[in-house]
Amino acid sequence: MPTRYTMYEKTRWGAHTRNACTYLLITIHHIFWTYPAAVKLRKKLMKPWNALGLREDGLEFAMFSLTLPHIPDGIWEITDEVRVASTDPQHQLSVTVTSLTEGCWRVAAALYVHSVWRWRVNFFDDLNDVSDHHHLWILERNLRQAYRTMHIHINVASDGICREAAKKFMRRAFTSRDRPTLRVITTDRPMYLLFSGGRTQGKTGAAGTGAIVIRKDPGSSTYIAVWGSYMSYVDTKLTNATAAHMALLTGLKECAIKRYRPFHVVGDYDQLIRQHARRKPPHVAHLKALYWRCRRLADTVKDIKWHHHPRENNKMVSELAGTAISTSSSRQSTILGTEEMRRQWTRHLDTDLILWTEAMATAEENAAQEVCAAACPRATGKKRGSAN
Repeated sequence: MPTRYTMYEKTRWGAHTRNACTYLLITIHHIFWTYPAAVKLRKKLMKPWNALGLREDGLEFAMFSLTLPHIPDGIWEITDEVRVASTDPQHQLSVTVTSLTEGCWRVAAALYVHSVWRWRVNFFDDLNDVSDHHHLWILERNLRQAYRTMHIHINVASDGICREAAKKFMRRAFTSRDRPTLRVITTDRPMYLLFSGGRTQGKTGAAGTGAIVIRKDPGSSTYIAVWGSYMSYVDTKLTNATAAHMALLTGLKECAIKRYRPFHVVGDYDQLIRQHARRKPPHVAHLKALYWRCRRLADTVKDIKWHHHPRENNKMVSELAGTAISTSSSRQSTILGTEEMRRQWTRHLDTDLILWTEAMATAEENAAQEVCAAACPRATGKKRGSAN
């Protein structure tokens, strides 16, 4: 809740001196984001995470929800340098590293919020005259100690070999000295959409999946299909959930190989999209293995967003899945700009994209209104008149 305090003027290290003549409505947004001390502490917190490849998109939500937006690709680069001798090293190691990294983020974000709040409160003490360097050093010391504690004490449901290997990776990533590996993010590059979906056919055991990658160039309003796939499977144990995961896995492999980024995943299986957006694996054992294979590829791509698209509006990949079932064949192909290719792969491209862009525009408008309402103080509470 916003609180009315006496107005304070900035000093050289971000503190404030009292000015009893003016009043200001100080909000949570001001304390944690526009406050000079908060900016300095946030830079100290984000420096190792940025060096590992973590972007600051949605930083406010990530801080206060203690939710890591994605696993930085620098973590996986360190992990890939060493392989562990385990029955299923890639799957088990991915689970363990993901849990440790998310735990480190929760601890770090909580320490940051706590440090900013304590610094803000200390500025109301007239006897508090501590240097800027002192506060930055305290946060850095607490962060390094927290990362060490996390790597020692976290409980992870995995075998001991994977757990010990993951702890070494975490300690190396977060407690070593800074390395010049900061990623440079540019915006003048294409955006990619991955439409995926799958379905089964009754009790026959036949299943089909479809996936399409679409590119939108910067400054252009035209969407171009660049790659497509339809895959046929026969297994009486296959479910719609399994088919949806396999369709996503096929598309993510192509995006990882071709380095398509940033991109949006658009799927018609709502539960799968929710699980990946919230980073919550399914409880079913056979789906959990598929989930982590997809998760590892998605974290490699890094710049990714997840969207649910109703099946009736996802005709493009539904038709590809139907083709795989009816012909009992599979195919992956680069889509050329010929009329024949368009008829075979993207007959419903325009219709599906119109429906998707309309849904995204509505969602973005609602999100912008919520952010504006939360971040902007009410006009009536900004100032009071001066007192003589």
